[in-house]
Amino acid sequence: MSEHNKRIGERIRTLRLSKNITQSELCADFITRNMLSLIENGAASPSLATLTELARRLDVPVGFFFADSDKETARFSKMGMIDRLQTLYLSGEYAACLEACSALSSPDDEIALLSLRCSFALAKSAFDSCALASASAYLERAAQFASATVYANPAVLPTIRCLRMLIQAAGQEEIPKTLASELTAESTLIPAEFTVYVRALCALDEGDTKTALTLYESGLIRSGVYLDFLNAWILFINGDTEKAFPILKKVLLSGSTGFFTRYHVLTALESCARVAGDFKTAYQYSAQKVRLLENYAK
Repeated sequence: MSEHNKRIGERIRTLRLSKNITQSELCADFITRNMLSLIENGAASPSLATLTELARRLDVPVGFFFADSDKETARFSKMGMIDRLQTLYLSGEYAACLEACSALSSPDDEIALLSLRCSFALAKSAFDSCALASASAYLERAAQFASATVYANPAVLPTIRCLRMLIQAAGQEEIPKTLASELTAESTLIPAEFTVYVRALCALDEGDTKTALTLYESGLIRSGVYLDFLNAWILFINGDTEKAFPILKKVLLSGSTGFFTRYHVLTALESCARVAGDFKTAYQYSAQKVRLLENYAK
Protein backbone atom coordinates (compact mmCIF):
# COMPACT_ATOMS: atom_id res chain seq x y z
CA MET A 1 0.00 0.00 0.00
CA SER A 2 1.68 3.26 -1.13
CA GLU A 3 1.30 6.47 0.89
CA HIS A 4 0.01 8.12 -2.29
CA ASN A 5 -2.83 5.62 -2.71
CA LYS A 6 -3.60 5.72 1.01
CA ARG A 7 -3.92 9.52 1.01
CA ILE A 8 -6.19 9.50 -2.03
CA GLY A 9 -8.36 6.73 -0.54
CA GLU A 10 -8.70 8.55 2.79
CA ARG A 11 -9.76 11.75 1.06
CA ILE A 12 -12.39 9.94 -1.02
CA ARG A 13 -13.81 8.19 2.05
CA THR A 14 -13.76 11.32 4.27
CA LEU A 15 -15.48 13.42 1.62
CA ARG A 16 -18.04 10.71 0.87
CA LEU A 17 -18.94 10.32 4.55
CA SER A 18 -19.17 14.09 5.05
CA LYS A 19 -21.82 14.14 2.32
CA ASN A 20 -23.67 11.13 3.77
CA ILE A 21 -23.16 9.11 0.58
CA THR A 22 -22.88 5.32 0.76
CA GLN A 23 -20.29 3.37 -1.22
CA SER A 24 -23.07 1.87 -3.35
CA GLU A 25 -24.48 5.34 -4.13
CA LEU A 26 -21.07 6.70 -5.08
CA CYS A 27 -19.85 3.87 -7.29
CA ALA A 28 -23.30 3.33 -8.85
CA ASP A 29 -22.77 1.85 -12.29
CA PHE A 30 -19.21 2.89 -13.20
CA ILE A 31 -17.11 0.80 -10.77
CA THR A 32 -17.92 -2.01 -8.36
CA ARG A 33 -18.45 -1.41 -4.66
CA ASN A 34 -15.57 -3.79 -3.97
CA MET A 35 -13.25 -1.69 -6.14
CA LEU A 36 -14.32 1.50 -4.37
CA SER A 37 -13.64 -0.16 -1.02
CA LEU A 38 -10.14 -1.14 -2.19
CA ILE A 39 -9.49 2.42 -3.38
CA GLU A 40 -10.68 3.96 -0.12
CA ASN A 41 -8.45 1.59 1.85
CA GLY A 42 -5.44 2.44 -0.30
CA ALA A 43 -5.20 -1.12 -1.62
CA ALA A 44 -5.88 -0.18 -5.25
CA SER A 45 -4.63 2.63 -7.47
CA PRO A 46 -7.50 4.33 -9.32
CA SER A 47 -7.10 5.44 -12.91
CA LEU A 48 -7.32 9.14 -13.77
CA ALA A 49 -10.69 8.47 -15.44
CA THR A 50 -12.00 6.87 -12.24
CA LEU A 51 -10.72 9.74 -10.08
CA THR A 52 -12.24 12.28 -12.47
CA GLU A 53 -15.65 10.60 -12.21
CA LEU A 54 -15.40 10.29 -8.41
CA ALA A 55 -14.48 13.99 -8.22
CA ARG A 56 -17.51 14.88 -10.36
CA ARG A 57 -19.85 12.85 -8.16
CA LEU A 58 -18.37 14.32 -4.97
CA ASP A 59 -18.47 17.91 -6.29
CA VAL A 60 -14.75 18.63 -6.06
CA PRO A 61 -12.04 19.31 -8.67
CA VAL A 62 -9.91 16.24 -9.35
CA GLY A 63 -6.95 18.19 -7.97
CA PHE A 64 -8.52 17.83 -4.52
CA PHE A 65 -7.17 14.28 -4.32
CA PHE A 66 -3.60 15.39 -5.08
CA ALA A 67 -3.39 18.42 -2.77
CA ASP A 68 -0.19 18.52 -0.70
CA SER A 69 -1.47 20.57 2.25
CA ASP A 70 -4.61 21.16 4.30
CA LYS A 71 -4.81 24.70 2.93
CA GLU A 72 -4.64 23.45 -0.66
CA THR A 73 -7.21 20.73 0.11
CA ALA A 74 -9.57 23.37 1.54
CA ARG A 75 -9.12 25.51 -1.57
CA PHE A 76 -10.07 22.63 -3.86
CA SER A 77 -13.07 21.80 -1.64
CA LYS A 78 -14.28 25.37 -1.95
CA MET A 79 -13.81 25.33 -5.73
CA GLY A 80 -16.05 22.30 -5.93
CA MET A 81 -18.78 23.87 -3.79
CA ILE A 82 -18.77 27.54 -4.73
CA ASP A 83 -21.43 27.26 -7.44
CA ARG A 84 -23.76 25.36 -5.09
CA LEU A 85 -23.15 27.87 -2.29
CA GLN A 86 -23.98 30.79 -4.56
CA THR A 87 -27.13 29.06 -5.79
CA LEU A 88 -28.31 28.36 -2.23
CA TYR A 89 -27.63 31.94 -1.12
CA LEU A 90 -29.28 33.62 -4.11
CA SER A 91 -32.36 31.39 -3.76
CA GLY A 92 -32.74 32.40 -0.11
CA GLU A 93 -31.85 28.97 1.31
CA TYR A 94 -29.70 30.56 4.00
CA ALA A 95 -29.77 27.68 6.51
CA ALA A 96 -28.65 25.17 3.86
CA CYS A 97 -25.99 27.58 2.62
CA LEU A 98 -24.68 28.15 6.14
CA GLU A 99 -24.56 24.41 6.78
CA ALA A 100 -22.68 23.83 3.53
CA CYS A 101 -20.18 26.57 4.42
CA SER A 102 -19.65 24.98 7.84
CA ALA A 103 -18.82 21.66 6.15
CA LEU A 104 -15.67 23.18 4.61
CA SER A 105 -12.64 22.21 6.68
CA SER A 106 -10.79 25.55 6.44
CA PRO A 107 -13.15 28.37 5.43
CA ASP A 108 -11.42 31.45 4.01
CA ASP A 109 -12.40 35.13 4.17
CA GLU A 110 -14.90 34.78 1.33
CA ILE A 111 -16.67 31.82 2.93
CA ALA A 112 -16.70 33.59 6.31
CA LEU A 113 -18.35 36.61 4.65
CA LEU A 114 -20.98 34.40 3.02
CA SER A 115 -21.60 32.69 6.37
CA LEU A 116 -21.94 36.12 7.99
CA ARG A 117 -24.57 37.18 5.46
CA CYS A 118 -26.49 33.92 5.90
CA SER A 119 -26.42 34.29 9.70
CA PHE A 120 -27.71 37.85 9.47
CA ALA A 121 -30.51 36.82 7.10
CA LEU A 122 -31.54 34.00 9.45
CA ALA A 123 -31.40 36.37 12.44
CA LYS A 124 -33.70 38.80 10.60
CA SER A 125 -36.16 36.01 9.84
CA ALA A 126 -36.16 35.01 13.52
CA PHE A 127 -36.64 38.68 14.54
CA ASP A 128 -39.63 38.98 12.20
CA SER A 129 -41.31 36.00 13.85
CA CYS A 130 -40.38 37.26 17.37
CA ALA A 131 -38.24 34.14 18.00
CA LEU A 132 -35.60 36.09 19.90
CA ALA A 133 -33.63 33.13 21.27
CA SER A 134 -33.03 31.92 17.72
CA ALA A 135 -32.21 35.46 16.57
CA SER A 136 -29.69 35.80 19.39
CA ALA A 137 -28.03 32.49 18.44
CA TYR A 138 -27.67 33.57 14.81
CA LEU A 139 -26.29 36.95 15.88
CA GLU A 140 -23.67 35.12 17.95
CA ARG A 141 -22.61 33.17 14.88
CA ALA A 142 -22.64 36.35 12.79
CA ALA A 143 -20.25 38.00 15.28
CA GLN A 144 -17.86 35.05 15.00
CA PHE A 145 -17.88 35.19 11.20
CA ALA A 146 -17.46 38.99 11.22
CA SER A 147 -14.30 38.56 13.28
CA ALA A 148 -13.02 35.88 10.87
CA THR A 149 -13.14 37.90 7.64
CA VAL A 150 -11.41 41.08 6.53
CA TYR A 151 -14.36 41.79 4.23
CA ALA A 152 -16.89 42.46 7.00
CA ASN A 153 -18.43 45.94 7.14
CA PRO A 154 -16.94 47.76 10.20
CA ALA A 155 -20.50 48.59 11.28
CA VAL A 156 -21.45 44.90 11.62
CA LEU A 157 -20.12 44.27 15.15
CA PRO A 158 -21.62 47.50 16.62
CA THR A 159 -24.91 46.54 14.95
CA ILE A 160 -24.84 43.07 16.53
CA ARG A 161 -24.10 44.61 19.93
CA CYS A 162 -27.10 46.96 19.62
CA LEU A 163 -29.39 44.16 18.43
CA ARG A 164 -28.39 42.07 21.43
CA MET A 165 -29.28 44.98 23.71
CA LEU A 166 -32.59 45.28 21.89
CA ILE A 167 -33.31 41.61 22.58
CA GLN A 168 -32.43 42.01 26.25
CA ALA A 169 -34.81 44.99 26.46
CA ALA A 170 -37.65 43.05 24.81
CA GLY A 171 -39.44 42.05 28.00
CA GLN A 172 -38.64 45.08 30.15
CA GLU A 173 -41.29 47.62 31.07
CA GLU A 174 -38.86 50.52 30.72
CA ILE A 175 -36.40 50.92 27.85
CA PRO A 176 -32.75 50.89 29.05
CA LYS A 177 -31.14 54.31 28.58
CA THR A 178 -27.98 52.54 27.45
CA LEU A 179 -29.82 51.28 24.35
CA ALA A 180 -30.47 54.77 23.00
CA SER A 181 -26.94 55.95 23.83
CA GLU A 182 -25.40 52.85 22.22
CA LEU A 183 -27.47 53.35 19.06
CA THR A 184 -26.31 56.96 18.87
CA ALA A 185 -22.68 56.39 19.82
CA GLU A 186 -21.50 54.23 16.90
CA SER A 187 -22.23 53.80 13.23
CA THR A 188 -24.53 50.81 12.79
CA LEU A 189 -26.65 49.23 10.07
CA ILE A 190 -29.79 49.94 12.09
CA PRO A 191 -32.03 52.58 10.36
CA ALA A 192 -31.53 56.07 11.76
CA GLU A 193 -35.28 56.52 12.29
CA PHE A 194 -35.28 53.60 14.74
CA THR A 195 -32.57 55.35 16.77
CA VAL A 196 -34.68 58.52 16.91
CA TYR A 197 -37.74 56.45 17.80
CA VAL A 198 -35.95 54.76 20.71
CA ARG A 199 -34.70 58.13 21.95
CA ALA A 200 -38.29 59.40 21.92
CA LEU A 201 -39.50 56.37 23.88
CA CYS A 202 -36.72 56.80 26.44
CA ALA A 203 -37.74 60.45 26.84
CA LEU A 204 -41.34 59.35 27.50
CA ASP A 205 -40.13 56.83 30.09
CA GLU A 206 -38.40 59.71 31.85
CA GLY A 207 -41.52 61.90 31.66
CA ASP A 208 -39.88 64.27 29.16
CA THR A 209 -42.83 64.69 26.80
CA LYS A 210 -41.36 67.89 25.35
CA THR A 211 -38.32 66.09 23.92
CA ALA A 212 -40.46 63.16 22.78
CA LEU A 213 -42.85 65.52 20.99
CA THR A 214 -39.94 67.33 19.31
CA LEU A 215 -38.58 64.03 17.99
CA TYR A 216 -42.08 62.94 16.97
CA GLU A 217 -42.53 66.12 14.91
CA SER A 218 -38.98 66.20 13.54
CA GLY A 219 -39.79 64.35 10.32
CA LEU A 220 -36.96 61.91 11.03
CA ILE A 221 -39.45 59.17 11.88
CA ARG A 222 -41.50 58.02 8.89
CA SER A 223 -42.83 54.65 10.01
CA GLY A 224 -46.57 54.85 10.59
CA VAL A 225 -46.31 52.27 13.38
CA TYR A 226 -43.64 54.27 15.24
CA LEU A 227 -45.50 57.55 14.83
CA ASP A 228 -48.84 56.07 15.92
CA PHE A 229 -47.34 54.49 19.03
CA LEU A 230 -45.54 57.70 20.04
CA ASN A 231 -48.72 59.70 19.45
CA ALA A 232 -50.81 57.29 21.52
CA TRP A 233 -48.31 57.19 24.37
CA ILE A 234 -48.08 60.99 24.48
CA LEU A 235 -51.89 61.15 24.57
CA PHE A 236 -51.97 58.64 27.42
CA ILE A 237 -49.37 60.55 29.44
CA ASN A 238 -51.40 63.71 28.92
CA GLY A 239 -54.46 61.92 30.31
CA ASP A 240 -56.35 61.34 27.06
CA THR A 241 -56.80 57.58 27.45
CA GLU A 242 -59.94 57.52 25.33
CA LYS A 243 -58.06 58.74 22.23
CA ALA A 244 -54.93 56.71 22.95
CA PHE A 245 -56.67 53.33 23.24
CA PRO A 246 -57.91 52.90 19.62
CA ILE A 247 -54.58 54.07 18.21
CA LEU A 248 -52.74 51.49 20.32
CA LYS A 249 -55.11 48.76 19.13
CA LYS A 250 -54.43 49.80 15.53
CA VAL A 251 -50.67 49.52 16.09
CA LEU A 252 -51.06 46.11 17.70
CA LEU A 253 -53.03 44.79 14.73
CA SER A 254 -50.57 46.17 12.19
CA GLY A 255 -48.64 43.47 10.34
CA SER A 256 -45.47 45.57 10.46
CA THR A 257 -45.25 45.92 14.25
CA GLY A 258 -41.94 44.42 15.39
CA PHE A 259 -41.25 42.53 18.61
CA PHE A 260 -39.84 45.57 20.42
CA THR A 261 -42.84 47.81 19.75
CA ARG A 262 -45.36 44.98 20.14
CA TYR A 263 -44.38 44.33 23.76
CA HIS A 264 -44.50 48.02 24.68
CA VAL A 265 -47.85 48.50 22.91
CA LEU A 266 -49.30 45.66 25.00
CA THR A 267 -47.89 47.31 28.12
CA ALA A 268 -49.51 50.61 27.11
CA LEU A 269 -52.87 48.93 26.36
CA GLU A 270 -52.79 47.21 29.73
CA SER A 271 -52.10 50.55 31.41
CA CYS A 272 -54.92 52.26 29.49
CA ALA A 273 -57.38 49.55 30.50
CA ARG A 274 -56.37 49.81 34.14
CA VAL A 275 -56.79 53.57 34.16
CA ALA A 276 -60.24 53.12 32.59
CA GLY A 277 -61.10 50.60 35.34
CA ASP A 278 -61.50 47.77 32.80
CA PHE A 279 -59.48 45.15 34.67
CA LYS A 280 -60.77 42.26 32.57
CA THR A 281 -59.33 43.83 29.42
CA ALA A 282 -56.15 44.74 31.30
CA TYR A 283 -55.75 41.09 32.27
CA GLN A 284 -56.25 39.99 28.65
CA TYR A 285 -53.43 42.25 27.46
CA SER A 286 -51.24 41.07 30.32
CA ALA A 287 -51.86 37.47 29.22
CA GLN A 288 -50.90 38.39 25.65
CA LYS A 289 -47.61 39.76 26.98
CA VAL A 290 -46.93 36.44 28.69
CA ARG A 291 -47.60 34.54 25.46
CA LEU A 292 -45.37 36.93 23.54
CA LEU A 293 -42.53 36.35 26.01
CA GLU A 294 -42.99 32.61 25.56
CA ASN A 295 -42.60 33.10 21.83
CA TYR A 296 -39.48 35.19 22.43
CA ALA A 297 -37.84 32.14 23.99
CA LYS A 298 -38.07 30.13 20.76
